[in-house]
Amino acid sequence: MGGKALLFVVLGFSLTFLLIGQNFNRVTLKATDNMTNYANSEISHDIASTGANIACNAFYLDPTWTTGYSNVSCQGGTFTVTVQTLDAVKLIKSITSISSFQGFTGYSLNTYHDTIIVTFQPSRFSRYAYYSTSEGGSPIYWATGDTVKGPLQTQDYLRVSGNPVFLGMVGTKLGVVNKNGSADHPQFLGGLMTGSNVPINASGVSSVESFALTNGFEFSGHDTVYLNFQGDSLKYRYAWNTKDTTKKLSTMVPNGVLFVKGGTARIKGVVKGQYTLGCSYVSKGGSVYLDSSIAYQTNPVSNPSSTDIFGVVTQNNFVITDNKANNNNVTIQGSIYCQTGSFTAENYTTRAYDGYINLLGGIVQAVRGAVGIIGGSGNITNGFSKSYSYDRRFMFSAPPNFPNTGSYNVISWYE
Repeated sequence: MGGKALLFVVLGFSLTFLLIGQNFNRVTLKATDNMTNYANSEISHDIASTGANIACNAFYLDPTWTTGYSNVSCQGGTFTVTVQTLDAVKLIKSITSISSFQGFTGYSLNTYHDTIIVTFQPSRFSRYAYYSTSEGGSPIYWATGDTVKGPLQTQDYLRVSGNPVFLGMVGTKLGVVNKNGSADHPQFLGGLMTGSNVPINASGVSSVESFALTNGFEFSGHDTVYLNFQGDSLKYRYAWNTKDTTKKLSTMVPNGVLFVKGGTARIKGVVKGQYTLGCSYVSKGGSVYLDSSIAYQTNPVSNPSSTDIFGVVTQNNFVITDNKANNNNVTIQGSIYCQTGSFTAENYTTRAYDGYINLLGGIVQAVRGAVGIIGGSGNITNGFSKSYSYDRRFMFSAPPNFPNTGSYNVISWYE
């Protein structure tokens, strides 16, 4: 009996080790298959990513590019890229890159696919805290004490004196000029790009008008239009001494675009919602006058969840009126776009010192305009001092149908 028991013990251990060995081999093969499968999946993902990046570069060089790619060889596989327009009105587009790669898993040859979708929206001029085509006929310098808190672009030289601070990306087409040579130390904390070329949109005003004619509202045939924003309503009239007409903005302008054709717009009030005001020149007009402060009903500074957004797109100038309402500081909340003119203050050389322009948003202008005069002591003696802050929401959003820059921003990258 002892011999038989020993034999059973030996057979038992042999069977146990056999089973363990089989399981170990199975686990080893499974682990190898998993590693191979993972490696093949990563190769397929890399191919799709390569296609997406190549397509993004093509789209960056030519925003009208829609050709795509078909079965392009890459890393032993292929990628196919298609370009789609998701919203023809808002010009939102997407690039879809799909990979195809064949690889072995064990003894089986499998085909792997991966998909990457990149979505773009037009880059709007409202993204700039400051923009100019020309910095003016006589040299105007960014000097010690000046701080720009958002992106800046000029098609001119960027002239600096002392130690101005630029917190956002700075682009200049012609380069940087230091007034005092090596003694100047401008701080480009967000980066500096020389040779940067972003021409102003010559059809910016007309594009806004086209939207006003489609689910917006256009004032035509009036020399002057007085616009008083009252939260979600608008009061308007065509002479200073006539009665206002009041309308609900959401009903009056479903797409948020108002337009004054061939006249002068005079604005003030409190804005609730998202609106753009355009103003064109047709033998006359084309400028917007700020008769009193324009501000959001919900201030995004104190309440970052505010959805109130305002933009002005004018053919000529945006002018701060020389009147009693503006003689003790003025508030401007919104992005201002002057296609051929300037952001300026009326009678800035002769009006009294009227305090600060408290601006939250951005200024885009063809020619850099003046808002005040600096006296011999270095202080503003006439016009306004500047207190400009960038509305960071404009990095990702814009007033309705605000002029675009001709390029696109990535708003999502799905893998």
